[in-house]
This record gives sequence, structure tokens and C-alpha cells, in this order.
Amino acid sequence: MAEEKLKIIMNVDKAKVLLCDYKDNKIVNYNEEGKLLKYPIGSGIAGVVIAKGECENVANAVNHNFYNGLVDIETHMPLVTFPIKMEEDIIGVFEVINAKGIQGLSSTGKA
Repeated sequence: MAEEKLKIIMNVDKAKVLLCDYKDNKIVNYNEEGKLLKYPIGSGIAGVVIAKGECENVANAVNHNFYNGLVDIETHMPLVTFPIKMEEDIIGVFEVINAKGIQGLSSTGKA
């Protein structure tokens, strides 16, 4: 599964990959049982990243204005959401829990 590979690459405990289905105007991913889940494309922090095309690093995901518990990783820890781009097109996003953010790293990754 993509999330398992992403956890290894990013050295994190939790990760989520969501893809854009522009035909149906949805964000899609698969749950642990392999069921396809669909959400409106503007949903959650993931939807904001899709719209802006820029990374979001939030200190407390659950308390963020755009947080959506169906779409985003549920955590009170820092959450980083990155756009996935193919050339100039955004084809999805991935989210990881940024445990290092607790130690004072900024959104640029610098202390």
C-alpha cells in the first residue's frame, strides 16, 4: 500500500495518500479494508492544499479551521500535507504526522 511505503520513506508513524478525481470532482483513497472512499474535492486540509498547490504545516490538525475528520489524518500533533504534482498538475496530496514539529521545527523545516 502507498501509505506503508510513504511511512518508511518519511520515517513517520502515520501517513495518508489522497488522489484527485477531477472527472467526479472528488478526492479519493482506499481504507484499510480496500474500500474506495470519495470526498468532495475541497474537503479538509487536503482540499486546501489541492486548491493552493502549496504545502500546509499545521500545529494541531484537529483544531485547524479546515480540518475534516473523514479526509485528514486525525491527530492533535503537527500535520504536514504536501501536494502531489505531475508537471504543473496537482494529482493528489499526501499527509504525514510531523512529530519533529513538536520540537520546534517550522514549516520550512528549520529550527
